[in-house]
Amino acid sequence: GGWSRGMWKLIEEPHNGPNKIYYLIAGTHEIGRSLIRPAESTCNGWISLPGDRSISRNHAVIRVRELLQDDLESEQQIFIRDISKFGVSLDSSLQSPPGERKIKRDQDVELKHGCCITFGVNNSRMRLEREHVVVCFSRLCHLEVEAYKTCRMLGFHVAKSWLSHTRMLIVNEINITSKVCCIQFLART
Repeated sequence: GGWSRGMWKLIEEPHNGPNKIYYLIAGTHEIGRSLIRPAESTCNGWISLPGDRSISRNHAVIRVRELLQDDLESEQQIFIRDISKFGVSLDSSLQSPPGERKIKRDQDVELKHGCCITFGVNNSRMRLEREHVVVCFSRLCHLEVEAYKTCRMLGFHVAKSWLSHTRMLIVNEINITSKVCCIQFLART
């Protein structure tokens, strides 16, 4: 069940320099030319694409659907809405027919893992990917229940035991358990 889920991330494909990665939590994320989030914005995140005059001050909105605790088997949906002058295009080999298509202004369009998003007309591009994050709890006491719920809502897979691809162990306090010993051993090899 949990393997179809993961945390969404946008990877900026700049013309020079390293790629920037933006992790998208549940809620709304606005994309625009401004270097800082506009004061009137009520979004969860602001992604700035400065230097491209074809990017509007407020260009697009990405909305990540929140998963509730009892909705753990569903895939976390993600949508984009173009609110700009010069548009947003999607390029995905997953769509039929494959290729780039401009999305309609003021309409929500569902995004999928692997699609490339072009903002404006000067090739400001980002790639959408799902990152699989596996976490493990040493013990699930009453203090860690909220952390467990948060991990699941972020799209993390919560494993019952330490796996070779587990990224982190979440503990309330350090107690020497078999999981902690396993992590120490694996960290040394």
